[in-house]
Amino acid sequence: MKKIIFLVIILTATLNLSAQMESGNKFINLSSSMNYTTQTVDIFGTKSSSSTFLFDSYFGYFVIANLAATASLTYLAYSGAGSASLSIGGRYYVQNFYAGCDLALDDITLRLNAGYPIFINDEIAIEPSISYSKISESTSSLSMLVGFTMYL
Repeated sequence: MKKIIFLVIILTATLNLSAQMESGNKFINLSSSMNYTTQTVDIFGTKSSSSTFLFDSYFGYFVIANLAATASLTYLAYSGAGSASLSIGGRYYVQNFYAGCDLALDDITLRLNAGYPIFINDEIAIEPSISYSKISESTSSLSMLVGFTMYL
């Protein structure tokens, strides 16, 4: 009996997700990440600390089923200094997961991301995700984010 109930729940979640990913539908996602690091250097006994705050806002439009064109506004604050960037990209949904790629327009930063929408009702989902950014030849970033998405 437990297996049947579990199967019904999985099928319902899958059908609900696929109905949201049809051509012409839209979504709005807001997510953030916060990091604080303290480092002590043993050579001179100096101590340094830094904090990073990342806020992402996505807007997506499903051009065909399971494929969304996206635009993203990102704000990054690092130890008091902040910057904002605009990106364009896309997301492709496979079963209950998505994978995406964004390109920042101002500094040509490539970002790869993947996540999993967990629907709490027909339109709102909690989306844990992971994001990798290649900022320059010597700098890259790996972030774990949690966001809320509204599928319209």
